Amino acid sequence: MKLPAFKYNPDPIKLGVIFEEETKCPVCEKEQNYVYEGPFFSEDEVEGICPWCIADGSAAKKYDGEFQDAYSCDDVDKEEFLVELIYKTPGFTG
Repeated sequence: MKLPAFKYNPDPIKLGVIFEEETKCPVCEKEQNYVYEGPFFSEDEVEGICPWCIADGSAAKKYDGEFQDAYSCDDVDKEEFLVELIYKTPGFTG
């Protein structure tokens, strides 16, 4: 299955936050061949999220979490850009 495209993180494999590894995603509860191993800011400790649940926003919604630190982001005119970045884009540690 082809990985979803992320507008603000075009190569999460190269950045080392998505790996080819079998996982049972805690969000969709499906067996997947790719797993996210990057920052996720949530009250819950969550591991094994698949890239598809990041891309559609369901992981952030289910765990009321963020993949980017919203407070360290610059202000932008359009909220949809911020929503895409924080809730639907794999984060990375810089």
